[in-house]
Amino acid sequence: MKKILYSVFALTMAAFTFTSCEDVPAPYDDPNNNGGGQELPEGVLLDQSFTSSLGDFTSKAASGNLNWYNDYSSAMVTGFQDFDGDGTKENQAGVTFLVGPEIDLTEVTEAYITINHALNYERGDINTNNSIVISKDYAGDVTTATWQVLNYNTEGLNTGFTFTEKSVNIPSEYMGGKVVIALRHTCNESSSSTWEVKSLKVQVGKVEEEEGGGEGELPEGTFIDQDFSSSLGNFTSSSASGTLKWYNDYSSAMVTGFQDFNGDGTKENQAGVTFLVSPEIDFTKATEAYITINHAINYEKGDINANNSIVISKNYTGDVKTATWQTIEYNTDGMGSSFTFKEKKVNIPAEFMGSKVVIALRHTCDDTQSSTWEVKSLSVKAGSVEDLPSGNIGDLTKPNGDFEAWVEGLPNNWSTTSTAGNATLSMSTDKHSGSYAVLVKGDSKSNKRISYKEMELKAGEYTMRFYAKAATAAGASLCPGYVQVTDGKVGSYKYGEYSNNLSNTEWIEVTHTFTIDTDGTYCVLIMNSKNPGGDLLIDDFTLTTGETTIIK
Repeated sequence: MKKILYSVFALTMAAFTFTSCEDVPAPYDDPNNNGGGQELPEGVLLDQSFTSSLGDFTSKAASGNLNWYNDYSSAMVTGFQDFDGDGTKENQAGVTFLVGPEIDLTEVTEAYITINHALNYERGDINTNNSIVISKDYAGDVTTATWQVLNYNTEGLNTGFTFTEKSVNIPSEYMGGKVVIALRHTCNESSSSTWEVKSLKVQVGKVEEEEGGGEGELPEGTFIDQDFSSSLGNFTSSSASGTLKWYNDYSSAMVTGFQDFNGDGTKENQAGVTFLVSPEIDFTKATEAYITINHAINYEKGDINANNSIVISKNYTGDVKTATWQTIEYNTDGMGSSFTFKEKKVNIPAEFMGSKVVIALRHTCDDTQSSTWEVKSLSVKAGSVEDLPSGNIGDLTKPNGDFEAWVEGLPNNWSTTSTAGNATLSMSTDKHSGSYAVLVKGDSKSNKRISYKEMELKAGEYTMRFYAKAATAAGASLCPGYVQVTDGKVGSYKYGEYSNNLSNTEWIEVTHTFTIDTDGTYCVLIMNSKNPGGDLLIDDFTLTTGETTIIK
């Protein structure tokens, strides 16, 4: 396992406002304060670094004999180890707590937790198996205490040993008393994640983001917005034939009939028809709606739409075998033979408007062949989509600030090798000029960024200009900026002024001038703010320095 050692800084969090453009918090003055008898700053209730030890935290097993321990400059736990010393790692079941010291909330009205951690190899629900828990009645025995799970936002986790900082509010019912916070790891004899934690901090106050778990209230015009990165969410796996199931793995909902079913170490095909069924959708007042699915299909040797189908029903009552399903065929360009994820959009037929419906993903395979279908997200929104061109569009030799050049549905040159660009991008005919603009998908739980590819820039003054508007009536907010990239890793994001309350009726021009102090590798970017987290349209982007135009 390749590991990268990180320097650990205890971070302070400020309440989020539209006037603050910072995408990451600033480091606290004392990164090594661990709460071990040292006086904490005002407003900080616990500040534990795990760089060299477990500090004031204690490992306790509720079942099994696994322990939290200090390694890779972190507190870590895993059930996948060489337990018997034969040189081969195996899974071992266990429920293991890392229990913090008592925290006094008797005079506190609001508090939140910030954890800097990495997860890998989790095949189940992240919040269930890698839980932040809290108790009012812990007295030394984790098996007798009453623990409540504090669900956190899992975006960016379980994709490698990349450390991500997450914050979650402590429920109000714990204020006014003394509590204990713990990290609970759960694994079984068939699978176990590896959980590494660099630091954990408890502070007075409240955060607006990353409260985790639930879908929350959907924006106007959105019927479903399901992310499958950590669970199947509100969708349900149901088999029409065979015993195959949809499950969560590789940060996706996935299904395949090609597995090692008998445990002999060899994969074989198994026949089955398996549905991933949505909750009921109310179209009684809708006149138009469309589906957006971000997915990958590999090893398909038959008809993609027949074997990897988006289907819809008006009469589903819990049994997929008795419901009447209609297939909604989608564009399959680029699908079927790789694990390259593609975003596809398709209109829902008019005859389903005015009704309550259920949408499902139906996977069909037989005992001679099966595809593997992985789905990262699926949304259903009011409106309609045009049939957009596929393949390579426009002049791929130009910088593409006008978003007229596209490669397999993505804007040419607007893809980064670093994490500077983390938004889902798609083509739009709602443009400021030309034929196309780029749609930057929003998220009410985290900021999303569209970034131009890494460039070598000299120290000096630069100006970016572009046009923007909201993609829906829900509105949008943005903030332009840049970030230095060193050895493939981003530094601190530097932002300008917010443009708030964008409407979907008018394009606005945004100008941001900034100064780079040192030569280096940089990404220029636009952040789509999580407040409100609506979809954003960008067009006609330019970057200049003096009389020189770099991007147009």
